[in-house]
Amino acid sequence: MHKVTHRKKRLLLILHSVFWLVAGVLLHTLLPIPATSETETGGEVIAMVNHVEIRKNELNRLISQFKQKAGKKSVTLDEKKQLLKNLTIRQLILQSLEAQALRKQEPVIKKVTEFENSLVITQFIKKHVEKELSLTDGEFAGYYRDHKTRFRSDEKIEASVILLRTETDAAMVLGKLKKGEPFEDLAREYSIDLPSATKGGSLGTVAIGTVYPQVWRELKRLKPGEISKIIETKYGYNILLTNKILAPEITPFEEVKTEIRNILLREKREKAYDKMVKELEKNADLKIFENRLADTGGKE
Repeated sequence: MHKVTHRKKRLLLILHSVFWLVAGVLLHTLLPIPATSETETGGEVIAMVNHVEIRKNELNRLISQFKQKAGKKSVTLDEKKQLLKNLTIRQLILQSLEAQALRKQEPVIKKVTEFENSLVITQFIKKHVEKELSLTDGEFAGYYRDHKTRFRSDEKIEASVILLRTETDAAMVLGKLKKGEPFEDLAREYSIDLPSATKGGSLGTVAIGTVYPQVWRELKRLKPGEISKIIETKYGYNILLTNKILAPEITPFEEVKTEIRNILLREKREKAYDKMVKELEKNADLKIFENRLADTGGKE
């Protein structure tokens, strides 16, 4: 009995070691390298790797990334230890002679330079563009006042329909309508469009783009209370009724304020970017050889 227990404990220890070995590899693969300098200036020192400090802020960043990728709200002490171990392994790799030699290889130098250039360009644009993005209440109100037609709703029509399977059925129902039988009663009795049939044929409010073009054209042609001719669509034969025409309305300011904000910010970004480019080009010795563009980009 003692032998079995001892073997089980030994097996659990082996499995535990294997788990953390695999977890370490996975975490090292999945988690991005912290986007900071090699040593963090903030936080208490929690590890030393050959006199190089690893601080709490660096681990906290890694923990945050791990929680996001793993979909976890918290991490265990064992997971924190493993994440810290990953940081020490990373530092050991960076300090190794082989890593130092890799830093001097052309492909690595090129990638590092590309990354640095991208980072510098991003920060440069942000500095020159983002400073121009403040907005005032007056700008919001002024844009709304000057562009009200942009916030005008489409014309809408309250309409009803009786949908028939055949043209013969449609002609029969249209004849009943012309004799004065109520549209709602005939819709409930004959229409094969069940959702509207149960409501006496009512389609509610429709607008351009929400119904077939030929249906919209016919509804627009009709006066309120007027019944259409037979209109064919792929679903069958329609008899339409225009109940009420709703004129376009201007959407209230508060409902479009977010949209206006996005429009103004986009315009300001474009202006600020153009201003930055013109300033850069002003004193530059810039030559563009457009006649050499034809053979760029590879074969189409």
